[in-house]
Amino acid sequence: MGAMDILLYTLLPVTGCILVLGLACSPVKQLKECEEKKELGTFNPLPPCCFFLTNLLWIFMGLIVEDIYIVIINCIMLSVNLQITLRAYGLADENTRRTMEYFIHIGIGIPMVLSLYFMYGDFDLFVIIYGWLCCAYNMAIFVPPVLFLKEITITKDASVISAPFAFAGVICTAFWCFYAILIEVYAMAIPNGFGLLLSIIQILFVIIYPSLDKDNNNNNSNNSNNDMSIEKHTNLELVANSEREVNNV
Repeated sequence: MGAMDILLYTLLPVTGCILVLGLACSPVKQLKECEEKKELGTFNPLPPCCFFLTNLLWIFMGLIVEDIYIVIINCIMLSVNLQITLRAYGLADENTRRTMEYFIHIGIGIPMVLSLYFMYGDFDLFVIIYGWLCCAYNMAIFVPPVLFLKEITITKDASVISAPFAFAGVICTAFWCFYAILIEVYAMAIPNGFGLLLSIIQILFVIIYPSLDKDNNNNNSNNSNNDMSIEKHTNLELVANSEREVNNV
């Protein structure tokens, strides 16, 4: 195995897997803040749900094609996304929980029905169809935040979009899109190119419509600082008046 083969088929894929793991972990900080407030707030739990389903599909795909690396990395990410999904489910309201349940039921049901073809149909065709299904699930990870773009333009508040997830999505999808073109696997390039486009759109909306929560927090912080300054100034005046009274006596 030459140096170029090691780069293309070992180092770059490992780097890509690390980036994907970073993408999976990107909502953790925001979710922790939601747990401190004991409410889901503007946190969108659907991308982790889609991510969780995608990991399930790729694990099964790795077992079918007997690729241990696909199985290992997706098992690691599955544990991360399952934890995020369950924690978000515990904080979600009734309607959000129902939506998450529909996503998971449909997401698991489609490959289960397709798996019947694995047992009774053409294996090679099944691998192709299943591979494209995995790619479709990959694209679905980046779709849920985009569904709120109309609402964001009306409210001028993009807090429903996770900025860390969007930025991590750009880096991750750009890398895998470049890698897919490099090794001429265009079935991999298409979903990652689609994900890159959606991630860029999300970042643009985050920049154009910054979160109102942050503005409110900044205003509250400024008001708190102003109140402290006024209180400090008042205390100094009281001390000065007391000293003047003592001197007069």
